[in-house]
Amino acid sequence: MIRIAEERDIPRIVEMGRAFHEASAYRDFGFDEKTFGNCARKLMQDFTGILLVDGQTPQGMIGGIAYPMYFNARHWAAQELFWWVEPAHRGRGKALLKAFEDWARGCGAHSIQMIALDAMKPVDNLYLRAGYSPAERYYIRSL
Repeated sequence: MIRIAEERDIPRIVEMGRAFHEASAYRDFGFDEKTFGNCARKLMQDFTGILLVDGQTPQGMIGGIAYPMYFNARHWAAQELFWWVEPAHRGRGKALLKAFEDWARGCGAHSIQMIALDAMKPVDNLYLRAGYSPAERYYIRSL
């Protein structure tokens, strides 16, 4: 069951955020529970943000924003910020993606930008099968 996250979900969202963080190249930056919890709350409260979860006790989540594209303000883009499904529930990710796409359409977005962690190569194939095209690669370096 995909639903909009609620305040009661924050502890579980933070747990999943930590797991996502550990699977990413962002782990070098450290993980701050308060920061991630505040980000989750902002997505839940701001009309340009969304945080969806899967299940009564969430086993997956997707968070994102919608904004006027920096190349053309008439074009609104939806941007996934994080998408995580617990390993034992990995088949449910498609339902989260579809719900995020539905939200993006509903808020008037013309396109969606998704991210794939290098550690999660099967996600690339899911995006391609769902009609997404690669746009650019994202690199990161600690200073």
